Amino acid sequence: MKRLLHIFYHSHHHNRPVYDMFQKFSEYGEFTSDYVYFDRDGNFPEQVFLKNKKARYFETNGEMLPWLRKVYKNYEILVFHGLFNVTLWDFFATEPEIAGRSAWVVFGGEIYEGLANPSVERLRLMRKTTQNLKYILTFTTQEERIIKEQLNRKGKIGRYVYLQNWLKASKKLDKMAENDSRLSLLKSNEKIALIGNSGTTSNEHHKILSALGQNKFEGVLLIPLVYGATDAYRKEVIDYAKSIFPEKKVIALCSALLNDEYLTLLASIDYYFFGHLRQQAGQHWFAALASGTPIYGNPEGASFKHFSSLGFHIGNVFKPDFSETFLALFKRNEITYRKQFNTQSSYTLWKQALSL
Repeated sequence: MKRLLHIFYHSHHHNRPVYDMFQKFSEYGEFTSDYVYFDRDGNFPEQVFLKNKKARYFETNGEMLPWLRKVYKNYEILVFHGLFNVTLWDFFATEPEIAGRSAWVVFGGEIYEGLANPSVERLRLMRKTTQNLKYILTFTTQEERIIKEQLNRKGKIGRYVYLQNWLKASKKLDKMAENDSRLSLLKSNEKIALIGNSGTTSNEHHKILSALGQNKFEGVLLIPLVYGATDAYRKEVIDYAKSIFPEKKVIALCSALLNDEYLTLLASIDYYFFGHLRQQAGQHWFAALASGTPIYGNPEGASFKHFSSLGFHIGNVFKPDFSETFLALFKRNEITYRKQFNTQSSYTLWKQALSL
């Protein structure tokens, strides 16, 4: 039986569903998984569900990398879920033997951030790392194209998918609303629209809000601004939303919710609006598609193109259609999702991508 070691950065919202998915995969009896969690701030919510000897927790590269050098031969593959730790790029560039046992599961943000005006030396190290890694997995063809064209990857690039149990809204939502005044409107019968997934400008908050204003959207606007935004940009987005919509209908999330709370929150969403071009907000796309909830994206975006090519019905976020006929088509996504994203098909995809 092959042994995998999974290494996670502080993308905590990904970490639990990925752990649950690989626990299911282990039931097939072909490989087993251990886990490493790295967070400089020492926030390890994973310790709630994973305290045993299968997990290690690190706050510094000075602790983690020497440990990896000692244990890497115990594993057939080291699976790095996202490469947001800049030091790891240098590590892989200079440690070809360890890189030769490693897989990079591309989240997307790390290449868009890393390739934003990189120095000549940084670009050289990124290319060296990309060449040294044995496996690279992307979610869409756009990331694959960037890695091949800009990082000179010559070897094969595989595909991956994450599974998640998307639950319908439950009584947990009422309790959350009672404990958090920001969420009190969620107890109303009004439609709730999610605007983007973070505070990064790639969400195109202003364009989406303008489009919704022009289409006289009357529901509640939920705008997550916790990650990727400056205080100035948060204020700018909030002020702009309130200039178009009644202040009481604008809910800005500027502090984090627990993962389970956020998933419960997603289960209450009636419309998803995403303006990003790059691949991001994967959990949110899956939540919408799995539940048949209306989702609107950027027609030029990687996720829009990817899911459209798989047969999903998606609206144009800049020209939202709210007609009954158009909205009725979203229910088909639930059936399409169950056919394409089940445990067996996902397991097969990961096995192929990692040559297991």
